[in-house]
Amino acid sequence: MKSSEKVSIIVAAYNAEKYLDDCIQSVISQTYKNWELIVVNDGSVDSTGNIVERYKKKYQNIKLINQSNQGAISARNNGLRFSSGVYFVLLDADDILYESKLEKQVSYFNSLNDKVSLVFGRSHICNEELKVTSESVIHNPDKNGSYSSRLLITNLFPVHAAMFRWSHDIDFHRTNIVTIPDWELWLDVADNGLFRFHDDLVCAYRQHSDMSAKQDKFDYQIRQREGLYKKIISSSTFITSCSKSKFDVYFTTGRAIHKFCDYEKARSYYLKALKKKPYSAKCLLALTLTWLKTNV
Repeated sequence: MKSSEKVSIIVAAYNAEKYLDDCIQSVISQTYKNWELIVVNDGSVDSTGNIVERYKKKYQNIKLINQSNQGAISARNNGLRFSSGVYFVLLDADDILYESKLEKQVSYFNSLNDKVSLVFGRSHICNEELKVTSESVIHNPDKNGSYSSRLLITNLFPVHAAMFRWSHDIDFHRTNIVTIPDWELWLDVADNGLFRFHDDLVCAYRQHSDMSAKQDKFDYQIRQREGLYKKIISSSTFITSCSKSKFDVYFTTGRAIHKFCDYEKARSYYLKALKKKPYSAKCLLALTLTWLKTNV
C-alpha cells in the first residue's frame, strides 16, 4: 500500500449540534490529507444537518447522508455503503481525532504485512469540555503478539482509536441482533487479521451525561452483553481457546451482568465459569453474592 491511500471516516450523528463542530474540525485539521468524511444524519431534529451542509460547501471531501432515525448501527452501515476508502475510521460525533492520527496510522499500516487488519493507538479520556481526566488502558498482547484472547473479555479501545481494513468478508454491523456494536465489529475484524498497537496518542474520548452508553437502561445493557456473549462463543478464537480463556469469558460476562443487578443471569455465567475452574475464589465469592442479592 502507498501512503496516499484514502481513509474513510464515518460519523453517525443524531442531535449532535453541541459537539459536531469540534468533531469535524478535528478531521479537517489532519496532517494526512487523503481522507473523506461521511456524516450520516440519523433523523436529527436540531441543526446537525445544517452544520454539515456548511462544511460541505467548503470541502468537497465531506459528504452528508440524511436518513430517518434508525440508530447508530444503521447510520454507520449507510455511511460504509457510500465510502471509497482503503482504510476506515469510525468516529462518534462527540469525539475528536488528534491532528496526526491519520498520518501515523496510515504510515504504521504501510510498515506492516497484509495479515494485519487493524492498528490502534492510545486515547485521552476527557470530560465534556475536553479536559483530559485520564488515559485509556492499554492491554498487553498475547505471547504471539495478537490481541485475540484479550478481545474475548474486554473492548480494547475507544472506537476512534483504531484504523482498520474492511472487506466484504467482514460483517460491518448487524442490525438484527442486540449487542455492543464496536466490540462485535472488532471480533469480526480479529477473525480476519491481526491487531497491532502503536504507542501514540491519537484521539480524545469525550464523556458526558448525554452519551448513549449512559442513557441506555439496565435491561437493554444486559441484552447487549448477552448478545455479545453469543458472538464471542461463536468466534474462531473462542472455539480454539484454552480452558482459562473460556473461564475468563464466562466470568467477565457474569460480572458485567451482575453489576446491573440481574443476579439469576449472572449466576448462570458464574456456574459456567466454575466448570472450567472449580476452585476459583473470585468466582465462588461472586456466586455467593448473587444468592445474597448483593452487587459486586
